Amino acid sequence: NAMAFYSKSIKTFQELIVRARKEDLPCGTSNSHGEIELKQLNKIYGTKFTAVPYKGTGQLIPDVVGGHVLCAYDQIAPYTQLQDKINFLATSGNRPYKNDVPLISSVLPGYYFVTWYAVGIPKNSPLATDTKFLNAVQWNKTKDLVDPMVDRSFVIEPADANLNIRAAKESAHYQRLLK
Repeated sequence: NAMAFYSKSIKTFQELIVRARKEDLPCGTSNSHGEIELKQLNKIYGTKFTAVPYKGTGQLIPDVVGGHVLCAYDQIAPYTQLQDKINFLATSGNRPYKNDVPLISSVLPGYYFVTWYAVGIPKNSPLATDTKFLNAVQWNKTKDLVDPMVDRSFVIEPADANLNIRAAKESAHYQRLLK
């Protein structure tokens, strides 16, 4: 995930945090991860972000680029071609996205957030026996393909049975948090 901000008045993530500690600050999110993460920032660091949920990144991008949403917390990959239209202030990844885009943890000590995605295939789907497809979704086969895009914004973990069990538990946990 990344914090994107479309404003000429705020240039750094630290400035954004200072402002969010003083006043309510609406911030667009494209998924429940962003909403949960903003709540975590509010709880731990005393910010006053208000999550404004969107139905996915595709709905959020036009409002961010058009300046209708001043603050947005979203995955970084879809925005990489829009760098001349928005400011990236920080990333929650484990490495800076670019030299001028710091880690959130460099501004907020102890900050860490893990997110995950899974691939699900119905048992009766032809894909369940498609060797080429199954090889493509295995961690060791796709790592080199996904790292350049997702390592900028996500903590990546291999998908295995244990991760799927944890994902189900975390989904239930996130649903409780959002209530």
